[in-house]
Amino acid sequence: MKRSLLVILTFATLSFSGCAAWNEMQTAQTEQTLIASGFKLLPADTPGRQASLATLKPYQMHRKIKGSSLYYLYPDPKQGVLYVGNQRQYSAYQGNTLQEQLAQEQLMASESYATDSLGWNDWTTWGGGW
Repeated sequence: MKRSLLVILTFATLSFSGCAAWNEMQTAQTEQTLIASGFKLLPADTPGRQASLATLKPYQMHRKIKGSSLYYLYPDPKQGVLYVGNQRQYSAYQGNTLQEQLAQEQLMASESYATDSLGWNDWTTWGGGW
């Protein structure tokens, strides 16, 4: 019983640490795309900015109107920064994100074709004859 519990806890710990690493990688990629799209990086370097940053849900895009202008905000409390962009920069971000997704899909497809050409999908070689 103790051994089973230890195995389950070990697996859960590894799963959660893998999820954390994946989330950090996704966040870093998102933030690189924001910068490439023209978003400005503003540090939360004053108590007022830190308090304002704390009111926003982390790692999600927020729309805010200031005066007659629309802004897009992406908070990263771990780094203590706020990414700020306007409509043009947000549109560029959406386009860059779409391009990254298409590139990833093309990479997966090319890897699949490479695997097919090596005969890995011939399941009879795995002893199954199905």
